[in-house]
Amino acid sequence: MKHFIPSIIAVASLLLSGAALAAPPAGGGSLATQSCPGLFGDQALQQRNAARRQHNIDWVEEDESGVTIAHTRTGWGDEPFRLSIRGLRLLGVQGGSAVFQVSGEAASAGHCRPGRYVVGVDSSLSRHTRVLAVLSRGLLVEHRGKLAYVAPPSAAAPVWLLAWRMEGEIASNGSSSPTSSPVIY
Repeated sequence: MKHFIPSIIAVASLLLSGAALAAPPAGGGSLATQSCPGLFGDQALQQRNAARRQHNIDWVEEDESGVTIAHTRTGWGDEPFRLSIRGLRLLGVQGGSAVFQVSGEAASAGHCRPGRYVVGVDSSLSRHTRVLAVLSRGLLVEHRGKLAYVAPPSAAAPVWLLAWRMEGEIASNGSSSPTSSPVIY
C-alpha cells in the first residue's frame, strides 16, 4: 500500500497541473487546445470571445454564391483579407472544426507541444486573432479589430458580402477580389 499511494498522488498531480492534457495522443490524433492556452486561449478568454462574437455578428451564411456576414460592428466595413500565422498551418476543415498543424515558433510562443490541434469557433489563434466562424474551406476570424480569413494556400478566396446593421439602416459591401496575405507573429 505504501507504493500505491505515491503513484496516485503523482497521477493526481499530473492531472491537476494539466500536464496530462499535453501528452501526445495515441494513434497520431489531435492534441487538446486546452493544453495550449497561450495560443488558443483558456476557457475564460474563449467565453469573452463568444460574448464579443455574439454581440457583433447577427449571422454568417455560406452557400454556392459566397459568404455573407451580417454584423453590427462599424470597423468591419472592408471584406476579410487572407491571414497567415507563422507556425500555424491549416490542414483542413471537418465537422464544424478546423485542424491545424502547430510547429516551431507558434508552439514556443504558446508554450505548447508541436502537433495537430482541432480548433473551433471562439478559440483564439494567437493573442490578436479570434475565430468567428468555421467555413467550408477555412475560418473567418477577427484579427486586430478587422475581418480576416485563414485558409490553406491552395484554397481560392471566397466571394464576400458584408451587411452592416445599425438601428434603422442596413449597408452592404462586397467583392470577389483576392487580397495579399499578411503574416503575423
